[in-house]
Amino acid sequence: MLQKLQSWLVRQRDQSAVSYSRFGRPGDEEEDKPPPTTIVVAPFNENAPEYFLFGSCHVQKAAIYFAAFGMSITILMFISTFFEFDWYHYKRGVDVGAVIGLFLYLAIGVLIHYYVIIGVKRQLSRYLLPFICVYTIICVTETCMCIGLLFKLLDAQVTEPHHRVHIQMDVYYHSTTTTTPPYAAILFGLFIVLAVQFLMLVGVMRCRQFLSAKQEHEMAMKVAEMSKTQYPTIQIVFSSSGSGTGPFRNPAPQNGIILNPPPVFNPSSTTANNYSSPIPQTPFHNKNDDESSNSSPTTASNSSPIPPTPSHNNSNKQSNEPPMENIII
Repeated sequence: MLQKLQSWLVRQRDQSAVSYSRFGRPGDEEEDKPPPTTIVVAPFNENAPEYFLFGSCHVQKAAIYFAAFGMSITILMFISTFFEFDWYHYKRGVDVGAVIGLFLYLAIGVLIHYYVIIGVKRQLSRYLLPFICVYTIICVTETCMCIGLLFKLLDAQVTEPHHRVHIQMDVYYHSTTTTTPPYAAILFGLFIVLAVQFLMLVGVMRCRQFLSAKQEHEMAMKVAEMSKTQYPTIQIVFSSSGSGTGPFRNPAPQNGIILNPPPVFNPSSTTANNYSSPIPQTPFHNKNDDESSNSSPTTASNSSPIPPTPSHNNSNKQSNEPPMENIII
């Protein structure tokens, strides 16, 4: 039984083994291709203009400010509601449902804002997802409420603003005047709250984009450093784009990382005469030349096809052969 289990584990190990040779498997003969010479890594600039909010505040600082502001508003709303709410509205005691809902509001509100601060501190973008999800739902709900209040406001302008309700109490008649709710004031206040929350959502989303790009760059640098330990002669190259075809920056070499490398081989930009066998040129065939050759032999000797000149590029094919393609991360 143990031998069967061991053989099964060995088979699973062989199936999950990875080989970087073309169509290669463990134990196969390796190819004679030379190792790569350069690794192209896209640069990452933390002070790029797209990582600044309104061109002055970095998105990391903006996310921390928004998280602190949202947490303080959440705690303030909890305290004000806790002391102003009529807890003994029912005769049997405290409204348990309201207490549970209020404490859930406090816990969720504090946690989602605290996760933003933790995510910026640890440089991990996944901690910002709860804030983005909750604030997206809140902004969508408030947008629907604004649309509903706008329709109510337009409807209230058409109907009669005042109407009287006569209530009979004992012997006397009391006339009370009821007016429509202040839809305009409610809409204005809700619009301000929506604008502030939408600004906070945009700032945190920009911060998550920054952290994700930074994590990808760090991962690419780790892969490049691991490749450099495997191939000490390899050189890490920073380009202006991820494809490695753009202009290079900072021509000063630093610790084996060159920033001004030789041009990258591009097969689409090379001509056929440099990296392929020369194509023989066939002379143009004309019937008039054949007739003239039959009439006069001297003309035929002059109009004989000229053999194609041998190309010297074929002899220098091995010397001009491009190096192995660069690894682009």
